[in-house]
Amino acid sequence: MSVSLLLSLAFSASVSALPFLRRSSAPPSWRPAVRWANRSASDPPRVQRGFISVPIDYESREEGTVKLGMVRLPAAGSARLGTLFYNPGGPGGVASEYILATTEASPNFGQVVLENYDVVGIDPRGVGMSQLVKCDPTLYNERVSSFPTTEEDFQILVAHNAALGKSCSDLTGPLFNHLDTTDLARDMELIRRALNDDEKLNFLGRSYGSQVGLTYAELFPENVNRMALDGILDHTQDETTTLNDEATAYEMTLNQFFAWCNTTVDCTLHGQDAAGVYQSIIRKAEEQPIPAPGCIPTDYSACRPDVTGEEIRANVQSLLLFQNATAEFPGWDLLSEAI
Repeated sequence: MSVSLLLSLAFSASVSALPFLRRSSAPPSWRPAVRWANRSASDPPRVQRGFISVPIDYESREEGTVKLGMVRLPAAGSARLGTLFYNPGGPGGVASEYILATTEASPNFGQVVLENYDVVGIDPRGVGMSQLVKCDPTLYNERVSSFPTTEEDFQILVAHNAALGKSCSDLTGPLFNHLDTTDLARDMELIRRALNDDEKLNFLGRSYGSQVGLTYAELFPENVNRMALDGILDHTQDETTTLNDEATAYEMTLNQFFAWCNTTVDCTLHGQDAAGVYQSIIRKAEEQPIPAPGCIPTDYSACRPDVTGEEIRANVQSLLLFQNATAEFPGWDLLSEAI
């Protein structure tokens, strides 16, 4: 379903109460302004970068403020319908990157949306253009199994997580304890007011972004105009069931990938036993980490000279998301090349 069609499905602002939320909104007297930065030579045409300071803790002003960054792409047409806020999911998805990619012809939004809406991507607290969460990089990149099979391994994982969490708290400061969905929804309300208090919120949330939208609608139902939630989260399930459903879905998708390899020449493993090749690699990596000279370091993850079976499975999971490549995600053809 296209984004433009989703946006046409305006939903009622009378959202039923969600029991896990406290009904509290940003203080009416708090009216921060967006500071629009000077354009740089590298900025795409029409793109505007902005910053705003909001309370770290909405229940108390004692913790100070946090700086949030955003990117706005003004409506291309003359019949502007308002501002569309966008959250790509995650949690922790960097919305500004999606808006910037749109200016480079990436198909993140339909042309109807781009003609009629100012599209705004707010980077949530802790990521992107906003004030960042900081952690000890040595601890972050320690190799610790996320799937312990013994009590000893489990305790190693617990100790690692505790040490990493403490490092993030120590290095980030008060912000570390105020990174939840409710804070993000309140941030969005302040930015809505700062941009144009007369306009109600138009919002597109994908995956975890659906939770952001639901939270906002619970806190500020009178301020909702159009809202589209794609890949909505199910809060009726317990965490164990959710994780089991996710694992089952990925296992089914992996098997579909193997079947795709057997039927299309776009797969580098076409003509081979794709499932057998994959399982062979996993077995070797589980016995002893295998060389990984093609690793590409990122801003948040270092490269190791080798890779374990567990790490291969985790990397494959992210490459299964889309059969055909999208603006931000590779397709199955790249997965077959990686294997």
